[in-house]
Amino acid sequence: MSIYANTERLCAMADPVLPYDDRPDSLAKERDQLLQILAGAMLGRRLDSIALRPGAPFARGGASISDLPPAARIASLQLVTTAATWPAALAAGEQELRRALQYGFGDAELAEQLAIFRSGYAAGAASAATRDSAALAGQLVGTITDDGVFTSPANDLAVFDKLAEGLSAADVDQALREVWAGREPQIVLTGPMQLADARAEILAAYRASVATPVAAPEAVVTQAFAYTSFGQPSGIDLTEELADLGITRVRFGNGVVLDLKPTKLEADTVHVAVRFGNGRVGLPPDQPGLDLLAAQGFVDGGLGRHGIEEITRIFASRHVGIDLAIGEGGVNLLGQTTPADLPLQLDLLAAYVTDPAYRPEALERFRARLPSTYAQMAAVPEGAVRGPVALLLHDGDARFAVPPQAQAQQRTLAELRHWLEPAMRQGPLQVVIVGDVDPAAAIAAAGRTFGALPARGKAATVPTPPQLTMPSAALPVRFTHDGPPGQALALVYWPTTSRGDPKEEVGLDLEIGRAS
Repeated sequence: MSIYANTERLCAMADPVLPYDDRPDSLAKERDQLLQILAGAMLGRRLDSIALRPGAPFARGGASISDLPPAARIASLQLVTTAATWPAALAAGEQELRRALQYGFGDAELAEQLAIFRSGYAAGAASAATRDSAALAGQLVGTITDDGVFTSPANDLAVFDKLAEGLSAADVDQALREVWAGREPQIVLTGPMQLADARAEILAAYRASVATPVAAPEAVVTQAFAYTSFGQPSGIDLTEELADLGITRVRFGNGVVLDLKPTKLEADTVHVAVRFGNGRVGLPPDQPGLDLLAAQGFVDGGLGRHGIEEITRIFASRHVGIDLAIGEGGVNLLGQTTPADLPLQLDLLAAYVTDPAYRPEALERFRARLPSTYAQMAAVPEGAVRGPVALLLHDGDARFAVPPQAQAQQRTLAELRHWLEPAMRQGPLQVVIVGDVDPAAAIAAAGRTFGALPARGKAATVPTPPQLTMPSAALPVRFTHDGPPGQALALVYWPTTSRGDPKEEVGLDLEIGRAS
């Protein structure tokens, strides 16, 4: 067994090193590797579920298999934890791996992963005609480098269907044992903690976990999504065409506005945004870091009738997602989906607008991730741009900069709810749908969801955005970072006009590059 400890970042890992599979590409090789990848995905899914539970000892977990040609194939289990909870995280990861080795996976777990994989391959096949050229070139080069066979997305889907036919949970169990059983792991603990005898302490935590018996996993029953009706649709008050932009604007009877732009630029892809509130200019100046909690904790708080773990499970095999992003003038709930799953995407977004839960475990995970987030920012010059540089340029206004970690750590879900709820429930709300959509179907789906919400009121007074305040003397201001000494970033600021003219703003953009 190999034990390592350093101070790079907080993470516990176990890494079995396998021989590199240098067989020529074939269906037999593809099947073996698919089973190994499925085993890692199913183990990672269990770790994800643990991370989403209250009191979890780690904020993120996963398992993966990667190649280092021509030397090795490495299976990794990664857990992002804290200096205080790393022994519990290491134990949770070791025991979950041992549970899978001892009791295997269930048919439902395999069916979920096969559905996820097939959904991805089907989406790739549907959108093949509009693939990004640079990404496609990279795939071609990667195939040559790996001595593989380049195939089309349609062929990938056909091969997957052929390989998946007849697979059983027992097949995946065997692949898991081939990868993970009978080998001493390499355990790596990295992060800003002080251990008197790192090797002895890590080994003691591992051996204590190995001595702990594990029980068979509990069966999990996935419920149907509870949010499919949002009231009586309010009908359409106005439809207008913004011809120069190719946008159809619909105003529903409740005041919600839909902007719809069909486009074939990305085949079988639809982007959805729900915009409300005043965004960054509306953040409470005396609550620095509230935007970080919003971006990382709002979605994780789940819904009144579903926790985030169950939401993840419900939509595991569908092309539905949700994220929250804060712009300078608005808060945006974002999703990317397919034409077939657009109704489900709108159901999920409308559910978060009407019944967010703000569960306390979301705050636990947010606070557990902060040390890693700030450590990564401190390790690159760009981190200073988001923090002290932004603060300097906005005359110390904390709404426009990443605050010190200690201040972000103080934010609460009560503060987040108090800030988000009024605008989210009562103020103006705009839905934007862009992509490969049928206009009539998209309008009907939006009308059934957001068009059925209670009537929206007027916008609250928008705070005046702060003006950039340039230092009085044109002297260099220097900030440092904790990364490699050979990295640096030079920025020069000078006053120009406002952002009123988009063409002028683009013309003023100037990027010299990065020094090293």
